Amino acid sequence: MVLNEPERPSEWLGGIPYRLWRANQALHRRVVEAIDDLGLTVTQLGILVHLDELGHMSASDLARLFRLTPQSTTTALNRLEAEEWVRRVPHPIHRRVIWYEVTPEGLKVADEGRKR
Repeated sequence: MVLNEPERPSEWLGGIPYRLWRANQALHRRVVEAIDDLGLTVTQLGILVHLDELGHMSASDLARLFRLTPQSTTTALNRLEAEEWVRRVPHPIHRRVIWYEVTPEGLKVADEGRKR
């Protein structure tokens, strides 16, 4: 017995949103493969690059920028800090706010990630 198979793709499969989603998935896979041996995730690389290009940021700022939960952002920052690719610095005005900045070693990793 043959199932009813459409002769042409559905409107969804032929549409731009689906194709963009597929392109995004393919690009993400390619980036993951390219940076795999650097020992960091795409999110962690994004954080390093943004801290390098935008300067000091708090975990809350990064969470909003990347549309991540604060917990996910903190997990990523803790990993980057454990590798000594970022460091905490005090906010010059607000004592309760902690900024993160890229270390020289983190900058090397960010630059290599950008190249790839």
